[in-house]
Amino acid sequence: MQKTKGDSSFSTNSHNNGKLQEIERHFSEDVLLETVDSTQTYAKKEYKRKYWNQITYIRALHQTEGRGQFDRKWECQSKKNILTTIIFPFFTRKEHLKNVTIIVGYAIVKLFKELYNLNAQLKWMNDILINCKKSVGILVESELIDNKCVLFVGIGINVNWWKEVDQNQLYLELKERVTKALYDLNDFGFEHLRVRMNRILYRRGQLCEFEDSKILQKVYSGILEELNEQGDLVIRDQVNNQRAIVPPNVRLKK
Repeated sequence: MQKTKGDSSFSTNSHNNGKLQEIERHFSEDVLLETVDSTQTYAKKEYKRKYWNQITYIRALHQTEGRGQFDRKWECQSKKNILTTIIFPFFTRKEHLKNVTIIVGYAIVKLFKELYNLNAQLKWMNDILINCKKSVGILVESELIDNKCVLFVGIGINVNWWKEVDQNQLYLELKERVTKALYDLNDFGFEHLRVRMNRILYRRGQLCEFEDSKILQKVYSGILEELNEQGDLVIRDQVNNQRAIVPPNVRLKK
């Protein structure tokens, strides 16, 4: 296991120095693991013993039991994925916990657009598609520990789609942008980003079907309209024109 502490947790080239000064508020540490069952499992297990008062970036080159939302297995090829969990123990806005996943997703979509000029879209509620193919999965879990809300933000990126991608550069940008997104959500809430997030929402304005994420059965259908001011996904029934909020445990079918 390799560790890097302090300033090196963020990219330090001149292009990023301004951002670094803006978001570096707490001590941070990088942890690199050759092999682990799951970065998410490792982070939650080791948090209180090792990482309780800092932002920690845990990256693994290989996972044996990677998992996604609702304990689904995350299939990955060794060293062809960026596999990481960010421990963020400074989140105080509990009313915005439900918004963390989509805020993280938005930050990653912006990264792909600005760094690689890729057409990425956010699929409700924890997938990112590039050219209509799933390329990123996000798993956000939280725990109330010693009166602190601790976020465990798991991210898996399939980098096999582009042989020339610099994984280290992508990882540095990922850490920086996701960390800033978490600070911004905590400081400013969700509403100021709503309009921009709606622009990248996959299948917005289309008739969609939704299914219960655990039993994989259809439970809703309707026109996918928008994310509202609270970050809820709103759909409209074609028959009676009524609007409804999609629960977090319901996902958009392919």
